Amino acid sequence: MIAQLERVLAGAKNLLRQAAASQAQESDTSLSLVKNRALVKVVKQTPGLQSRLSEIADAAKAQTKKMADDEAAYSKGLAQLKKDLSSLIS
Repeated sequence: MIAQLERVLAGAKNLLRQAAASQAQESDTSLSLVKNRALVKVVKQTPGLQSRLSEIADAAKAQTKKMADDEAAYSKGLAQLKKDLSSLIS
């Protein structure tokens, strides 16, 4: 049973890493698109879009930071669960 719980924790950790990597890739893609020269050129010709492009860039940066914070918190929680599990079987 303990081995099964350890496998579940390891699986949760791997799932967390995959989700974080996927979110990071999405944020990177958004930031890349925001910096695209052709898009920037079009946006400069349309003043209403300039603020929207800035909002998108800010949102992508905020998402990246939140994702990193969430990953750290979840990793810490999983580490604590593993530590608690170890203390139970000792």
